[in-house]
Amino acid sequence: MCYNGDMKIELPENVRYIHDSLFNAGYDVYAVGGCVRDTILGKIPGDWDITTPSLTLDF
Repeated sequence: MCYNGDMKIELPENVRYIHDSLFNAGYDVYAVGGCVRDTILGKIPGDWDITTPSLTLDF
């Protein structure tokens, strides 16, 4: 489960794995883009975009 503001978004298992890995490493993680739009419209997202404010050098 991912929270964008007050909205809960159910993440597929493979996306949740990436989200949780980043989150557990101490990074903020956000679902963005079309997956948020599709969720608002009650559709099942076809792809998932996530972002974090971390730098690539942090990895």
